[in-house]
Amino acid sequence: MLRSNRLLLGSLIVVGSLVGGLLFLFGIDRATNGAEILGDVTVNGVELGGLGEFEAIERVRAMEQELVDRPIPVVIAGRTFDLNPVLIDFDIDEQAIVQAALDNGREGTIFGQLGWWLGHFGDDGTELEIPYAYDVAALEEIVTDWQMNGIDDPAHPGDVSVQNGAIVYSYPRSGTGIEISEAVYALDTVLTDRSRSAVELSSRRIEALLSDADIDAVVERVDSILAGPITLRAPQLDREISIPRSVLADALVVLRLDDTFDGIPQFHVRLDRDTILDYVVAFAPYLETAAIDADLVIDDVEDTVTIIPSVPVQEPDPAGLASAAWEAVISESRTADIPYRGGREAALSTADVEAFGVKEKISEFTTFHSCCQARVTNIQQIADDTDGVWVMPGEVYSLNAVVGKRKVQNGYVCAGALLRGEIVDEGEICIGGGTSQFTTTLYNAIFFAGVEDVYHFKHTVWFSRYPEGREATLGYPNPDIKFRNNTNSVIVIMTSHTDTSVTVKFFGDNGGIEVEAGLSGRYNHSAPFDGGCVPDEAPSGTVIQNGTPGWTVTVYRYIIYPDGTKTTESWVERYQGYWKLKSC
Repeated sequence: MLRSNRLLLGSLIVVGSLVGGLLFLFGIDRATNGAEILGDVTVNGVELGGLGEFEAIERVRAMEQELVDRPIPVVIAGRTFDLNPVLIDFDIDEQAIVQAALDNGREGTIFGQLGWWLGHFGDDGTELEIPYAYDVAALEEIVTDWQMNGIDDPAHPGDVSVQNGAIVYSYPRSGTGIEISEAVYALDTVLTDRSRSAVELSSRRIEALLSDADIDAVVERVDSILAGPITLRAPQLDREISIPRSVLADALVVLRLDDTFDGIPQFHVRLDRDTILDYVVAFAPYLETAAIDADLVIDDVEDTVTIIPSVPVQEPDPAGLASAAWEAVISESRTADIPYRGGREAALSTADVEAFGVKEKISEFTTFHSCCQARVTNIQQIADDTDGVWVMPGEVYSLNAVVGKRKVQNGYVCAGALLRGEIVDEGEICIGGGTSQFTTTLYNAIFFAGVEDVYHFKHTVWFSRYPEGREATLGYPNPDIKFRNNTNSVIVIMTSHTDTSVTVKFFGDNGGIEVEAGLSGRYNHSAPFDGGCVPDEAPSGTVIQNGTPGWTVTVYRYIIYPDGTKTTESWVERYQGYWKLKSC
């Protein structure tokens, strides 16, 4: 091996050994100082290096307590004052200081930390900034008090206030004063000075910028505002309340604004919102309007559905009460209207009614009859008893459950009723006779609405005034007629009648289906049913009613959906015809 190569190799070994040794020492240092502050770190002259987090915080707190316990001497125009840090809520962020100290030498990559470690042996250490906070407004107030009450010849800008209901004022005067903002800045710079050396604030001659007349004008304005009570009106309720002078005096705020564009102080007079609100809120029930429920209005003549929106409680608007009171105090009449806002929603809101889903008429059916018969009274009575009934989604409607047993005291009369193939027009059985006319009309409204037919019972014989196969009779408690509202909306049943007709309409939302009816031809014909004999004046065996044949039909309901699909339902209906009767 050449001598030069041997020298190079030896140099590399030496350098490697040195680097390895340094890395070893760096690792040992980090391992033994893992939770301590590295290097020479101080804050405000307090040494933190080598301390753990807890010890460092305690040392910073001790330094903070030292600053808080020692007032700062302040000299103004030859007078000395003490600034107590406690009075301005002076506070140091100990945690932030200690965290910054712990981060010293540990930030960046491992190579950067190694560079800091190598370089810190010969540096002067690290001095940390002190993060602190205090109440600036409190400091300004203290400095202002020194100027007003501590200087022999203080300047005063003049002031007006209301205290315990009385107007208190002072006139402006020229004199010695200090620049408040400059004084606050100067004191800010020494809050963390542990020496607590005296701070001298410069004073100067301050000329009064306002005159006595300016103060008198503000006093006159305040006096006019407090001239007496004011009245706030609620015209919609024809009600009003009076706010007494004492409440106005408590609410009146007079502010002197010194930091103006031209430097001349100005006075701002207003009423405190919360004070006015606290007084008016006691009258809230007296001043509130009642909520109005939403309404679903169905015009069954024009076949329209209208939602009348709900109106929430109208209550005094807190945001505008102070403005209304101010409007009253500056007006000649000392009156103003109370501003209102919407409050609690009505028990039945617009959204509630919209959720019922009633959109349009979904079916209608009319049957006709002769006028002026007793049965017409019953038809119209049961129609009126059913008018306006709501059937909720999923609910099963029963006509008997809605109208109950037909009774004379409920407006029903005796009229012919079909019993065993014979018309009966006397006794309790005839009360409500003829109501099958309405039942048939209702059944057809059910049919053409496309809703679920739960139960109906047709007549034993067919009356030509009804659609063949699509009719129903009624008794109590049976036969009954029932349907299930299998739509997603409420169904409202509306009825109307004339001297010769009765109409039933359904309003709701059946998904836009169309319904068509179909009827088979008559089949399964049968001879009249032999009803036996009934007492009669005719000789025994005389045929007094020949009877009519019976037959069967199939009724079809075709439901056509908006997408064009179609379903078919069917009912097999059997008519026996009138019974054959003989005298006996």
